[in-house]
Amino acid sequence: MRAFHKVSEPAEFGRRKKEIFLHYFYLIDLRQMAQKVDSIESSRRLMYWIQDSLNLIYKEMLVSVTTGIWKKC
Repeated sequence: MRAFHKVSEPAEFGRRKKEIFLHYFYLIDLRQMAQKVDSIESSRRLMYWIQDSLNLIYKEMLVSVTTGIWKKC
């Protein structure tokens, strides 16, 4: 897991947000992964993986927004 970093400017926040969403939603074809689900256990693993990915996105964005607000004060 990557360490969180401080955002120095709004453009950097935009690039970071785009990178996160591309990494988790564009490059990963969830339909293809869902087709490979053949048991309850594999569907659980897929759900946990999606949940972990969304948690990472939320944490990264929260840190970025909080850091940006803090720098403006």
